[in-house]
Amino acid sequence: MPPTPTSFLAITVGEMSPFPPLPADQLTVAMSLAHPIPVIIVSLPEVADDDIANIMAPPHAVALRRSAALPSGTLLLVLKVSETEVWSIGVPFLDDAARMRAWANAEVETNDALVVLVDAGTQIIRAQRTIGLPPRLLDMARQGMLQAPRIDELAAIEEMGRLSDLEIWEQSTRWQDVDNSGFLTMVAEAPKEK
Repeated sequence: MPPTPTSFLAITVGEMSPFPPLPADQLTVAMSLAHPIPVIIVSLPEVADDDIANIMAPPHAVALRRSAALPSGTLLLVLKVSETEVWSIGVPFLDDAARMRAWANAEVETNDALVVLVDAGTQIIRAQRTIGLPPRLLDMARQGMLQAPRIDELAAIEEMGRLSDLEIWEQSTRWQDVDNSGFLTMVAEAPKEK
């Protein structure tokens, strides 16, 4: 069984990624819960300066969509890349089952998440940044992990693959930076499941 997440991995821009490689020919997003804070890994072929700028853009909104297939939820992170454009990243709160349970049971006094941009071809870290997530969002993810006896990883991934970012947004509990203050405020509760 993986140990309780208690120490940070050394993650340095310009160095090799310490995470398992993701497909080299496509945009792939994954989450690692082997650390005290969630690590969102964005793997992208041929990383350009615009991609780095997008990752470093301020958070505009976040959402958490939970379902029977994925009770821990899918995180939708929306970054404000310009006054008229956003870039969304959807990633399930999904990792090895023992790691998920250990992360959910760990006492962590921060609501941070780390976003890491990895060049899919070279496995070099091109950018990283810390984002504060709403504490309630993290509590909801933890509750889902602890309440589910097991998560069917294949069913969860298939469900997420069928949904657009807009559908995830509409079916989520959502927080948004409504006044450009840098603080995320809850703007909607997830609709009740039928």
